Amino acid sequence: MDNQRLIKYLNQLLANASIMHMKLLRYHWYSQGNRALNLRNEFYQAHLQFKTFILELGETILTIDGKPLATFAKYLAETTLEEASAETYLSEMMEQLEKDYLTIIQDMKSEGIYLADHLKDQQTYKFLLSWLQILEKKLQEIKAYQVE
Repeated sequence: MDNQRLIKYLNQLLANASIMHMKLLRYHWYSQGNRALNLRNEFYQAHLQFKTFILELGETILTIDGKPLATFAKYLAETTLEEASAETYLSEMMEQLEKDYLTIIQDMKSEGIYLADHLKDQQTYKFLLSWLQILEKKLQEIKAYQVE
């Protein structure tokens, strides 16, 4: 198996990360309610985290001789996530974020990490594994917020 399937997966992950990057910034701007002040900073920090993820992901794709997607139109065509709406309640934002993080995490486990391991691409495997841990931690924080 050549790495074309892995490149395709990484570009889909790049599309999802780009949607999350914008969604988190939008949630930072539009969150309202009693707990919104605390969450605004959390949304912004997660937004910056995805910015780093996007940059590293693009470099990873280049490293394995792929071409990272580089337009929002292509991100929208490849994403498996939904765009955020500006007029969303905080509880809806958190539910959507949990769903999005779960989607990305499950895809990383079932496809990305599997493909990198199968291809013996240790660099991509380690990259995905390290980001998987970061995303799983964030997902736990989101779930904990919803229990409060």
